[in-house]
Amino acid sequence: MLLDAPAVLGWETVRAIEHDHMLRILRDGLSLAVAAGLAPDGDLDARARLVFGALCEGGMLLARSREPAADLPRIAAEADRLLSAVVRPGERDPEALR
Repeated sequence: MLLDAPAVLGWETVRAIEHDHMLRILRDGLSLAVAAGLAPDGDLDARARLVFGALCEGGMLLARSREPAADLPRIAAEADRLLSAVVRPGERDPEALR
C-alpha cells in the first residue's frame, strides 16, 4: 500500500486521505498533550506534519525491508522514542491524556 497507493490513487488523493485521518489524529493528540501540560505549545500543525513524516519514513523502512517482521521491533522502538521526545521529560503521565 505504501509503495503502490501514490501510483494508483495519485499523490494528492493519498495526501488528502492522510490529512483526513492520520494528520488530524496526530494534531488532536498533540493538542491534548499541550492542554495537559505534557508538551510545549507551538505550531501544532507543523509539529504534526513533522512527526507524521518521520512515522511515514518508518513505514517505508518496513515496506522496503527484506525482513519486515524482524525489523518491526527495532523501528517501533525508535518511533516510540521519537514520540516520547515530544513529551516533556519527567511529565509523562499517560493518564493525563485520558
